[in-house]
Amino acid sequence: MFYRMIIILLFLSAGLFSADFFSYYADFTQKLYQDKKIVYESSIRSNGWDRIFSLYIKLYEFRLQKPADVDKLYSDIDDVIEDIDDNVLKGLTSYEKEFLTASLHGSLAYIKSSDPSFGMFRNIRKSKNKFEELNKKYKTADTAFGSALTEIALGMYFQNSFWVNSILGYNGNILKGQKELDLIAFNGNITKIEANLFLIEYFGMILKDHNSAIKYSKNLCDSYHGSKYFKYLYAWDLFHTGKIQQAYLLFKDINSNISNRFYAYQYESIIYEAKCLYLTGKGSDADEVISYASKIHDGYIIQKFKNEWRSSVKLRQEAIFRPQYAGGINLKLSDDELKRTADVYFDHGFFRETVLLAEGIKKTDPEILVLRFRTAVIMQDWKKADRLYNEIDSGFEEFLDSHPDRTRLEVMKNIVSNHLDLF
Repeated sequence: MFYRMIIILLFLSAGLFSADFFSYYADFTQKLYQDKKIVYESSIRSNGWDRIFSLYIKLYEFRLQKPADVDKLYSDIDDVIEDIDDNVLKGLTSYEKEFLTASLHGSLAYIKSSDPSFGMFRNIRKSKNKFEELNKKYKTADTAFGSALTEIALGMYFQNSFWVNSILGYNGNILKGQKELDLIAFNGNITKIEANLFLIEYFGMILKDHNSAIKYSKNLCDSYHGSKYFKYLYAWDLFHTGKIQQAYLLFKDINSNISNRFYAYQYESIIYEAKCLYLTGKGSDADEVISYASKIHDGYIIQKFKNEWRSSVKLRQEAIFRPQYAGGINLKLSDDELKRTADVYFDHGFFRETVLLAEGIKKTDPEILVLRFRTAVIMQDWKKADRLYNEIDSGFEEFLDSHPDRTRLEVMKNIVSNHLDLF
């Protein structure tokens, strides 16, 4: 899951390329994100730029969870780096070659991030050093992209790592990287899209903080009206911040015209449309949508939805559509009822209510401790989050080791440690 979040170091800086390259690249990305047919001009092929764009397509599809041969992708990127050094790719300035090389070394490192090695960290070091040199020379929003992403990636994935400390001597700075990416997300050129996507994945997919992610998904959706993927990301954030009717209209639009290039997010969009219908009291319409989804694939996701999510509809309706601040949270429920309610409030972005409910549970429950830990991270209470994680790790080690979301929890622990180290 986490490879696709950080391999986007491949993407290029528009303002620093020649006018012809920039114009074609801008047109290429517009077509790619809006599922339009891409045809390379003869000049693009003769310069070898089509190989760069082909890598971009592979990384884009990898992000959309299309099965990929990671070793083959690694090899393709390595080949392009060699060809840049050997001047096989034509029409690029010296700076453009340096920028591409820095980006591609970052891609090589992060594609292999699940298997730390000396080679992987050597690529990180090369990428980081080159981006720092480029940023000192040119100092634009786009030249800061690679350095900002490296700051965050090192902190998230390799905090207190032996390899990082011994080879790089630097843990990264997540807060610094976030601030830089936020500026790029609204002021960058070509890397603007990638900065938004990374911040959406950081906040929405890792932290489950859709209240923060929606700023970036709305930015992409507004900027690229024809992109179903961007529309899905915005609808996804709307749903998880309690804006059900707005989310429903977007999910319905996405699902009304499904193309032959069917990605995983489109299947999820169908299920989310059904969720919106159930929540707004249109159960018969929702049943039809779920029946359609079952015909596409009747697997774990749809069964979990039928067996678990659907039973929570009434509770979700009460949480989402309640008169805001009209009354207090009912803390006189049983522990099991408090737990179910806390999960629902968390899922729809009501984090303060989640804290009240979760802390009202009397018995020590590792699942509730995990929920409290996640909420503390989102609310940036780093000391509390650190204490809760240590309590889980020391008191429920077996539970933590077998937790289905263990990888995400470890990343979140790294985020906490990185922020604590700054203060």
